[in-house]
Amino acid sequence: MSVSHTRPARSDRRGQPTPVAGPDEPTAAAVFPPGELADPPREEADPPDEEDGAAGRADSLPGRVNSTPEQLDSVPGRPDGALPTPVLRLAGASFGYGDRRIVQRISLRVLPGEVVALVGPNGAGKSTLLRGVLGLARLLEGEQFWFGTPARAFTDRYRVGYVPQRYNLAGGVPVTVREVVASGRLNRRRTPWPLSPSARRAERLAVDEAIAATGLTDQARTPAHLLSGGQQRRMLVSRALAGGPEVLLMDEPTAGVDPAHRHLLVESLDALVSAGLTLVVVTHELEALDRLHPRVVRLEAGHLRGEEAGR
Repeated sequence: MSVSHTRPARSDRRGQPTPVAGPDEPTAAAVFPPGELADPPREEADPPDEEDGAAGRADSLPGRVNSTPEQLDSVPGRPDGALPTPVLRLAGASFGYGDRRIVQRISLRVLPGEVVALVGPNGAGKSTLLRGVLGLARLLEGEQFWFGTPARAFTDRYRVGYVPQRYNLAGGVPVTVREVVASGRLNRRRTPWPLSPSARRAERLAVDEAIAATGLTDQARTPAHLLSGGQQRRMLVSRALAGGPEVLLMDEPTAGVDPAHRHLLVESLDALVSAGLTLVVVTHELEALDRLHPRVVRLEAGHLRGEEAGR
């Protein structure tokens, strides 16, 4: 496995889970689960009445926001009207907990190699949208597709990586950076049986490459709890990369990180995007991602209010 990818052509840009996971992040079995969460996260606001969002659903960009599935699969001006198969596609999707809707009627397309930043005020529904596409909040309405496959039928889970906002050690178990990153390979395991010698070598190489990709090689044997906040974020990126994903979903990756480590984190992400990785990032610090030239998707009160092309 290699974290390198062949970068697809671009027109609008210059150009999981672990046994040491804490209570605030999902385990390997929790991503894309068949069930639902019993309780919503505290940071999300009460969903608005459905009638309140009618205006916001109408004044958005065609082809991406609140479009029909047919519009999402075509683009005017091209001979065949075709686009690359989206990494992620939502068509009129609503997500929530129980029967309570938090995010309503979102239509969105993320193409291979794109960087998409989800922004909006607290309670806008950004985290619920991210958790929804991961299967951690219920899809109450509409459709979702991963790589052209309906989400319910999608089985190649290793193709989607997730980087939570926080890192917590359950019970303060002393583990090294390398051990945390190695746990990101669990979603690649097809059987519970011990690996063959060749498979073990491939595992070690994948972990080495994932650690090197975020500049943590010198800290590989360091206890994870001794890392700075910025180093822990990069460790979580490495853990997600170890599984060989094609898209990385990140929740507030720069929050609480000092400027020096923020620069190193964004530098690592820039190199990964240049190698072809797709990023979907929830953030309150859009300026920190300027180097990545993201397409900005704005949410407010559970509705998608508009988009801005990558700068």
